[in-house]
Amino acid sequence: MSIIAGIVVLLAAATTKCFPTSVIKSLPVGGHLTLDFALVGVLIASPFLFGFSDETTPTAFFITAAVVALLVTLATRWLPEKDAARTA
Repeated sequence: MSIIAGIVVLLAAATTKCFPTSVIKSLPVGGHLTLDFALVGVLIASPFLFGFSDETTPTAFFITAAVVALLVTLATRWLPEKDAARTA
């Protein structure tokens, strides 16, 4: 599950419009944001959905990864500087 989550993050970063790291530039920024929040939910639910919630280390890893992903998502500037100034 953690490998799949990592691949999702890499693909989202490589395909999002308006990101300097984008290779394809096809995923709208709103789609990327939605994907990030969905990933946080899946990471939190994974130990319970896949039956390893009684194992402390993997459960802690997935919940910690979800919290870090949520904090990074909330701290990301989703609009470039020039667009953010126009909407304010």
